[in-house]
Amino acid sequence: MNTQSTFTILFSILIAVLQAEGGAKQVAPRAPSAGQGAPLMGRPFAVAPRDVRPIPGVVLVKLLPNTEPDRAKMTATPGTFGMARLDAVLRRHNVQSVQRTFHPRPRIVLPGGTDLTLIYTLRVPTETDADALVERLNLDPQVEYAERVYPNYIDVIPNDPDYNLLKHLQRISAEAA
Repeated sequence: MNTQSTFTILFSILIAVLQAEGGAKQVAPRAPSAGQGAPLMGRPFAVAPRDVRPIPGVVLVKLLPNTEPDRAKMTATPGTFGMARLDAVLRRHNVQSVQRTFHPRPRIVLPGGTDLTLIYTLRVPTETDADALVERLNLDPQVEYAERVYPNYIDVIPNDPDYNLLKHLQRISAEAA
């Protein structure tokens, strides 16, 4: 019996066992509970603080497809979309700037894909109630969603078994970056 036929037989047995058990079970990874880190190569995960707060004064808005802001008005009047109903909301909440989050590039948007050119970053003064702005924008029929922006935290250390051999990363404090 050659190696290829042995492999084929073993693979067939594995498939038969999985089908008999109702398919492979998918197990979701367990995240460490707040304040505790699961050890990885003898080191703990970095854990985000319990009271994660949104970044003050920043809101993301995604417009619905076929909703096109007036670029000329946006350039002439900072803090506007050039669309009367949305601009009234932005004025009420003292929005200082509206900027495209992702720069447009010639590309094909696949069906069911996300058109990133419809996402905008709004800047408001820190004393402005950004949560009220988000609630009001989510009620607008031209807006797909509006949400606050939260900081990102590093939550893992590389799982490379040879990570401890990469001394140059330790010298530049790559984990702290």
